[in-house]
Amino acid sequence: MLAAIDQGPFLVHHADGIVTITLNRPEARNAIPTEAVLPLADLFARIAADADARVVLVRAVGDNFGGGGDVAGMQASLALEPAERSASYHARLDNASMMVRNWCAIPQPIVTACRGSVAGAAMMYTLGADVAIGEPCTYFLCAHTLIGLTPDSGLSWLLPRAIGVKRATDLFLSGRKVAADEALAMGLLSRL
Repeated sequence: MLAAIDQGPFLVHHADGIVTITLNRPEARNAIPTEAVLPLADLFARIAADADARVVLVRAVGDNFGGGGDVAGMQASLALEPAERSASYHARLDNASMMVRNWCAIPQPIVTACRGSVAGAAMMYTLGADVAIGEPCTYFLCAHTLIGLTPDSGLSWLLPRAIGVKRATDLFLSGRKVAADEALAMGLLSRL
């Protein structure tokens, strides 16, 4: 059985077969900091192997479910020499890829409870979930384009499979917000 974890950016509680992951960075819109990616990848692998875990619930502290990757943390790599920056960037992508693969490999049912923004990398949680429940204030945003990046954290693979290639391309290229009612209609949410 998984022990309770307080990693700062996320909390884990396991009781009665329910593994609850609580995103815990409300001051940063629950963005995923770089240093939390590998611990999350490890956590997801341990959940998948845990015979006592029957269901996974992901929720968040504060007004937003997730602000994506921690852009402020990524900015520090700009001070590195080009070769170091490239190595850092590739390592971040490899780590994020492992996190997404491990998330999508969890065999137990996954439920996400969303409110506010579900942006960028945080969409991985809902796209890899079996049931995504949102409050009326929930909105989705593929913010990568808005900051000059390409979709990462599994979005380029997961989103077209969830909502179709044309809708996914529109969201990737436009960077527009998708409100809860539209998200429900297009299949990003299971229910409000």
